[in-house]
Formats: sequence, structure tokens, C-alpha cells
Amino acid sequence: RFSWFGDGVSNVWVVKAGEGSRGAGIELHRSLAAILSLRAQGRVVQKYVERPLLVGDRGHKFDLRVFALVTSWAPLRAHVFGQAYLRFASKPYSLAAATLGDRVTHVCNFAVQRDAMRAAQAAAGGSAEWERDSDDDADDAVTAASLARRGNVWSQQRFVRHLQAQFGAARGRALWAEQVQPGIDRAVVAALRSATPHVTHRDRSFELFGVDFVLDARLRPWLLEVNLSPALNHRTPMLTALYRRMMRQVLD
Repeated sequence: RFSWFGDGVSNVWVVKAGEGSRGAGIELHRSLAAILSLRAQGRVVQKYVERPLLVGDRGHKFDLRVFALVTSWAPLRAHVFGQAYLRFASKPYSLAAATLGDRVTHVCNFAVQRDAMRAAQAAAGGSAEWERDSDDDADDAVTAASLARRGNVWSQQRFVRHLQAQFGAARGRALWAEQVQPGIDRAVVAALRSATPHVTHRDRSFELFGVDFVLDARLRPWLLEVNLSPALNHRTPMLTALYRRMMRQVLD
């Protein structure tokens, strides 16, 4: 159930293609008339989380990518991979009317953010080769350029360190372990259960899903979407290492 802390008061809604990928076709609207004008196009409409948790002095939005492996639909057997990662928007978050059409502010997909990352690197006098930067370096400043050096991604461990810096070591760990992760697990299971009646079970098969979440200002996870065939190509050293660990577990 939404509240002011997540839902906000600006009446912003997300409209996206039902079968889209890579952030294509995502729009934000406040007008019911604008939303209804798109209904013939087979769009999905979701309430926008207007008060997301933000990172950095200027407030950058992010989402969480989680991987879920389904090895059986009847009965349902699913496994959530133990390491998520964060994907950041390159521009500071804003709900000003002029920003609602700016996907770089609101949509965290790599395909949407790629050109903005390169521009941020160039403006800072650096290389556009963000994949060379380490997830564990000492620079904890959060700017468009520092995010771009990491491909606009953080590991789960780095995010927990950020929570510890904000709330203290014990509280930061507990927020992830006792609030964020359990909420993600419950939502993944609920989403998969909702799809079970519509999926044909096949023996000796499996499916890997990319499940996306946003955290609101109270660190509550909200499910954004479940993706088929999530991208596993090389983008940064951190992501490549994460993919390899995950695939070893998938095949074990």
C-alpha cells in the first residue's frame, strides 16, 4: 500500500510498453487524458514512486537489479541470487515539470544512461572507458562523473557501506539484511506466483529473470518489472565478476 513517503503528492504515473526493453518507450505523465490517449498501444501504467531514496548531495536516483532463477513452475522453485547491484541516473532527481520528459533523470537502464555517462566523463576531462574503474576504489563522492567512472553502477556491498556511513555500521547492515533483502525476496516470490497459472512447465529446464526494484525514502523496495533474458554482457569489472559468480551457481 502506497503512502505519502513513496507515492508523493504530484500524481506522476509511469507509462511503458508492455513488451519493451532497455528503457524504450517509458514516459512519465500527470494527466489522465494523456495516459488514456495511449491505451490503444498496449501500454502498462504504474504509479511512480515519487519519493525514492536518493544518493549524493545532489540526489541521484537509482534502481536495483536482482536476478531470480526458476527451476520449476509446478511446483514453483525459485532462487534469488544473493548479490544485487544498483543502476544510477546521471542527472539529479527532480519532479519539476521540465524534467518529466527527461529519461536520463528518471530511467536508470544502461541503454538510456550510456551517452550521459560518456558526456559526464568528457566534461570531467576523463576517458569514456568507464569499465576500467574499480568498484572498490577510495573515491566515495557521488557526482555524475564519479558514477560514470563506474558505469553508473554500484555493487550491493558498496551500497551497504553507504548505508553504514549514513546510519552507523550495525544499523546500515541491518537495514539491508532485515528490511531491504526480505522485502525483495517476498516481492520476487509473489510476482512469480502470480505468473504461475500462465506458464507451461517444462522438465529439465530453467529460466533466469532480471527483477528491478526501486527503494523509497524509507528504504522499502517496490517492484518495477520482471525482465526476460537479462543482459549479461561485459560493462564493468564488477558486473562481469558478479555475472560469473552467478552463472557458476546457476550451473552447479
